[in-house]
Amino acid sequence: MLVVIEFQLNNKTNPPTILFYFCIIITNMIKKSDLRQIKYSEWGKILDKLEKQNRLLGIEPKDNVNLENIDRLKTDLTNLVKYLSEMNLPVVLSSYPVLLTRENISQYIHIFLDARRFSVELTLAGMIDASEKFNRAIRNVAEITGSGFVDNDATIPKNINYFGDNVHYTDDGAMIIALNYYQHLINSTLLNK
Repeated sequence: MLVVIEFQLNNKTNPPTILFYFCIIITNMIKKSDLRQIKYSEWGKILDKLEKQNRLLGIEPKDNVNLENIDRLKTDLTNLVKYLSEMNLPVVLSSYPVLLTRENISQYIHIFLDARRFSVELTLAGMIDASEKFNRAIRNVAEITGSGFVDNDATIPKNINYFGDNVHYTDDGAMIIALNYYQHLINSTLLNK
């Protein structure tokens, strides 16, 4: 069995973090016995409550993501990869592609403004800083743990032919990601395990 872990930035946390990391925070905030009783439809209410507790509340947006969140991501992700490796499951980590970069922001300011609705804690520079630091952290964990790594962020062209918005792909973007994974698996020994 092969486990591929791909992360998505979640801009509803303070500061933005990745979806996997967000799920760890949520499950750590709720008693394990309560998890069994929560219906799927109630997750939205829980997320809304947590979001209201963690919103900006008059604080100026930041240009940089909090380094504690990066460290927590690295620790949690490293622990997950080690756990999967102990179960003899090979792991392939991936950077998470985003459209907005320092180089193309003026070209896609409307996309930034749309994405900003979900990330009021960070400025434009902060949103870009968060995606760069999270992707470096994921690469670092892959290096430390000896996991496979696919740098999808570096291989997808940063234009609207490949992105529907800042974090969602068009069919062409999804095809590049699929081909990146395919090439990685073909060129590695993972399929032989």
